[in-house]
Amino acid sequence: MPASGSRRPASEETVKTAVPSVSGEAGGKEKTAAPQSGGGTQALKDPGKGEEGRAAVRISIAGPQDKGVILDAVTVDIKPGDTVMDILKRVTREKKIQMEVTGAKATAYVKGIDNIYEFDYGAKSGWIYRVNGTVPKSGAGVYGVKGGDVIEWLYTVDLGKEYEAGIGGT
Repeated sequence: MPASGSRRPASEETVKTAVPSVSGEAGGKEKTAAPQSGGGTQALKDPGKGEEGRAAVRISIAGPQDKGVILDAVTVDIKPGDTVMDILKRVTREKKIQMEVTGAKATAYVKGIDNIYEFDYGAKSGWIYRVNGTVPKSGAGVYGVKGGDVIEWLYTVDLGKEYEAGIGGT
């Protein structure tokens, strides 16, 4: 299972963002509200700085090889206490990219992004993340971000080995 968290029982909270698909059909069951002000995405000006000089991170999302880039790197302003998961939720809402996560904080687990889910490409496939080129040993719901961080969400088909990550950042 990918390193972005552990699989949790269905009874835990599930968050979905829903967006129209290319054909105009709904991409999920729930619609999410627009992000609050001060947390928007923008074109890169200065790595680590967002709107009005606030601290910011860069985030990108890459699907499996046959799907390619889901989100080119964008700059996102950060708020005190933001985690990698907070940034992912904020950017997927703003960019209207479907995303499903179960659990919260330490148990948060990304099941799918852009309708690409864990196990869609085999038993070792799913979503992992890197910060500044390294796969952290902690889950995205507890990994705090700082200005200048570069976050990559990557779809793995081999437990992260193709990204030289492996489970647990090995």
